[in-house]
Amino acid sequence: MMRYRSIAACAAFIAGLLLGGQVVAEETNFLWKAAGKYHDNISGTNVSSIVDTNGDGVPGNLTVMKGYSTWGPVTVTTFSEFNPRDAAPTPRCRGMIEFPMLEDSSSVIIRFLRGDMLFLKTDKAMFCLDPATGYYEFTNSSVVVGGTGRFRGATGRIDAEGNGGSLSFDQTGILHFGWVDMSNKGTINRQPRR
Repeated sequence: MMRYRSIAACAAFIAGLLLGGQVVAEETNFLWKAAGKYHDNISGTNVSSIVDTNGDGVPGNLTVMKGYSTWGPVTVTTFSEFNPRDAAPTPRCRGMIEFPMLEDSSSVIIRFLRGDMLFLKTDKAMFCLDPATGYYEFTNSSVVVGGTGRFRGATGRIDAEGNGGSLSFDQTGILHFGWVDMSNKGTINRQPRR
C-alpha cells in the first residue's frame, strides 16, 4: 500500500512539473510579447456612484466585470458619467434615447491574473437606453494610457461594445443598479523588455 502511495505521489509531482512548466513557458511568451491583439468577453454589474466629475449633480456609474481574454483571465472596472440633460432620440440609437457620455470622465482598468493592470481613457462613446424597459446598448473607444508591471508605458487602442439592463433607474437616465455584457477588442503595444 505504501508503495502505491509513493508511486502516485511521484506521478503527481512529475505531472505537476510537466504541466506547470508548460504553463510557465506559455505565460513567459505572453509576458514579453511587445505588441499583440487583445480580445475579451466579460460580464458584471453596474451601480451609480456618488462621484460627480463635472459638478452637474448627476453621479457617475461604476461597473465591475470578470471574464476571459486572449491574454488570460481579467477583471475590468470602468467609471463613466453621462449627460442626461442632452439625452435625445437619435437615428443611430434605433428608437432608443442616446445619452452622451462625458468622455473626459470615463476610465477603464483591466486587471490581469498576476495583478498587472492596463489603464484606458475613453475618447469616443455612444450609450443608448430604452427608458421603458431599462435595456441599453453601447459602444466606446479607448486609448491605452499605460499600466503597471508588464504594461508600464503601454500604448494602443481598445474598442468595446455591449449591452445591459438596468434593474433600477430614474427618468433622468441615472442607472442605479443593473447588469452588463461586454466585449473589448484592440491592440496593446508594450515597452520592450530591458
